[in-house]
Amino acid sequence: MKNRIFVILLCVLAVVLVGSQYFYGRYDLTADKRYTLSQPVKALLKTIDQPVRVTLFLDGELNSGFLQLQEATLDLLDEFEQYVSAELEVEIEDPNGFSDADKRQFAEVMYRRGFKPTEVNERDRDGKLIKQTLFPIAEIAVGEKSQWVSLLLNVRGRSGAENLNASIENLEYTLSDALRQLTSAEVSKIVFLEGHDEIPEPYIYDAELALSRYFQIDRGSLTDSVGELDGYKAVVVAAPQSQFSEADKYVIDQYIMQGGNVLWVIDGVMLSEDGLSEDGYTPAIPLDVNLTDMLFRYGMRVNPVLVQDQQCLSVPVNMSSDPSAPDYQPMPFYYAPVLLTSFESPITKNVTQVMSSFVSTVDFVGDGAGQKRDLLLATSNASRLVPVPAKIDVMELDLEQTVFQYAYMPVAVSIEGKFESLFAHRVKPIDVKGQEALLAEGQAKQVLVGSGSVVRNDMQKGEPLPVGYDRMSNMMFGNRDFITNAVLYLADSEGWIQLRNKEIKLRMLNTNVAIGSRGRIQAITIIAPVLILALIGACVFWGRKKRYRVG
Repeated sequence: MKNRIFVILLCVLAVVLVGSQYFYGRYDLTADKRYTLSQPVKALLKTIDQPVRVTLFLDGELNSGFLQLQEATLDLLDEFEQYVSAELEVEIEDPNGFSDADKRQFAEVMYRRGFKPTEVNERDRDGKLIKQTLFPIAEIAVGEKSQWVSLLLNVRGRSGAENLNASIENLEYTLSDALRQLTSAEVSKIVFLEGHDEIPEPYIYDAELALSRYFQIDRGSLTDSVGELDGYKAVVVAAPQSQFSEADKYVIDQYIMQGGNVLWVIDGVMLSEDGLSEDGYTPAIPLDVNLTDMLFRYGMRVNPVLVQDQQCLSVPVNMSSDPSAPDYQPMPFYYAPVLLTSFESPITKNVTQVMSSFVSTVDFVGDGAGQKRDLLLATSNASRLVPVPAKIDVMELDLEQTVFQYAYMPVAVSIEGKFESLFAHRVKPIDVKGQEALLAEGQAKQVLVGSGSVVRNDMQKGEPLPVGYDRMSNMMFGNRDFITNAVLYLADSEGWIQLRNKEIKLRMLNTNVAIGSRGRIQAITIIAPVLILALIGACVFWGRKKRYRVG
């Protein structure tokens, strides 16, 4: 009987071993479901019928954090392979193992592609400083097309471990987004409205360049014809300075009622930056572009105030009294706040701070029934509101800390859900053409930003600079990521942007405790297995002695 059971068990084990060569399965028992792919990603992978090649430039003597990033990337690609119809090939390269000439050439190519190396400076357990230069990037190729992506997020103000954890959280979105761009056969369209003195095209060039990876971008004025915005995934209203007509508002309103989505970038205050630069001061007055009632009906409002903040950019100020010997020193410019990003929204999660200037606050209004409302950007915990009309003076440098009495004032928000038409109880503008029946209600998404500076890039010698680049500090802020994510959120009907909300709990090792307890841990890990084996051996010996004892 015992022999039969033994033979059956051997046969079952053999079947399992053979079957494991042909069938793959894994159960994700982690609390944060870190090994479970989302449905949009699975659906995308199943449509890929061309060979996929991924080259990961992250190998060699990596510290624990980057080793974890490498392993997480390989695990995710292993999951991808189970759903891709064609072959998925993964290669791992170590740029530090290249020859000096190849290493320089590789670095130059990466710089041209916009990827900067990551400098890792750590001390080992003996206190020796170890320096490494890493390029945590990957090249993803589908058929003949390829794309380079950065695997590392760098959110200013976070520790290295926190940024690495955020990078692991974002891996599924990063890799699947690249695959989606490489395999997409249809190009969606968005439009930047003109005709109301919006930001000129050269000053919004970098934002359009970033969005052109995903969309066909059109520009144009409204023609009083209802339905002319149909077919656009999103409409961008980029800081208009002149008023919208009632016909323009009707066309946009009916676009929203049909499910159209809008990014509103609205200045609450009008001032002259040229006058401020030349004279050192400028008057500021409320700016009315005839959109207040429309935004109010949808549940949001731009306030005619300016924000001053202690967390701000610097400007060069001449501190010398001698005109022939100017002495420019960086001084804080409170009207240029560095905005905080929300960790709760997929638009701003893991996006570094956003630079701005002459920002107005925004509010939610109404009860918000049937709507999901999120805060996107806010000031720091030391802010001040300046009502207008007011005089803006660049030399306003010595403000007392006591005047900064406000905290976390909202300057960008999003609303998703049900919206009521502005014209539900109004007469239709007489010069509007098309569409006989008014749509009084609709489901849509909208984003409101209280300053055109968030999307505007500077110019230098006739060439556009990257949006979010501060020449004074030589720092890049998160403006480009914010704009891109905002439009992707508006245009997303399949839930892709929600992948950015994936959260993996950070479980960090306390390095100081580990090093301090090194001797005890080593003793336990070496001696404990030996003692356990000795105990098992003693029990087996005692059992056999008792079982076979004579008499």
